[in-house]
Amino acid sequence: YSNLTDDLTFNHTQGVIRLKNYGDYYGVGSNNWSVSMVLPGNVINGDYFSLDIITDDLDNSNDGIIGTYTCVPNEDSVGKNTFIAGDYLDQFSFSWYFDCVDNSFGTSFMAPLKAGTITIEAEGTGYLVTYDCTDDNGHKITGTFSCPTVEKYNPQ
Repeated sequence: YSNLTDDLTFNHTQGVIRLKNYGDYYGVGSNNWSVSMVLPGNVINGDYFSLDIITDDLDNSNDGIIGTYTCVPNEDSVGKNTFIAGDYLDQFSFSWYFDCVDNSFGTSFMAPLKAGTITIEAEGTGYLVTYDCTDDNGHKITGTFSCPTVEKYNPQ
């Protein structure tokens, strides 16, 4: 599904991290979180990441997302400290990179995260997210997304 033509390297310093906690959705004794990172602004433009992570415990505070996560291929493979590889199942599912243009996903560059690790650590008022991943064509997706702004949503 990736349409990247080369490796992607980035370093963002003023991102917004958006969090949704779904509890022990997969029944492994750990929280499932939807975590996304965007650049600030009323209209989403530029690098955007959407992750589906499973933490190492049932801490549902924001800091419950802190940890290092290893990619697993699908929902059947989830365990503690994992993130689910991106896939397309009638919609973009699990963990993806998008280059958004005027709030539109999938009209520009996009790539499912298919292997690697993601580390989330506390940084100031927010979090620093470090990527060391690859897409389904073997392109490296590496860099950091510093997110001093945190938004937390309730699942619908």
